[in-house]
Amino acid sequence: MARILPYLLSVLACASLAACGEQPPRPLRTVILRDGRVDANALTATGVAAGAAPARDVSCALRTGGADKIAGCGFRLHPGQIVFGPYLPLAPGAYEAEFSFATTPGCSGGKVLVDVVTSANNFKKLAQQTLVVRGPQLSRVGFAVDRSLADGALMEFRTSFPGAASAGGCVVLNGLKVLAK
Repeated sequence: MARILPYLLSVLACASLAACGEQPPRPLRTVILRDGRVDANALTATGVAAGAAPARDVSCALRTGGADKIAGCGFRLHPGQIVFGPYLPLAPGAYEAEFSFATTPGCSGGKVLVDVVTSANNFKKLAQQTLVVRGPQLSRVGFAVDRSLADGALMEFRTSFPGAASAGGCVVLNGLKVLAK
């Protein structure tokens, strides 16, 4: 049961695999070392580890802090809202988070803040960038995971639309991919 539960949770995170445009996630394989630590190199559910596929769409595993969920695995963000997750274990190496943004007739764009943080070291920030979204765009944010961060730490990717609700504006986050460099 302990091995099946992470797999079922990952499948439920993406109610429609066709909407995510990917194959079903692989089951989580965790190796617990004798001293009780987790071997981060054995955590392969993300598909983003040394020797794995170069990119993994994690859009369907994101969570929302007030943003509207839209068709597929996208989100509509208004000022004061955030999308975050999916808490990925990554092997040591260089990566890029690729954020896919858009606007719509009712969602004209604005400034968003994207960042990558790790659960290690009191949620240490690995990368941060402010972007101005005025139409469809792909934005990449580079970050590195060193050995000290790979030892059981999880990576979180955040997209927030700072400001007060009265400021107006809206941005569509269509997707997030993690790419090994």
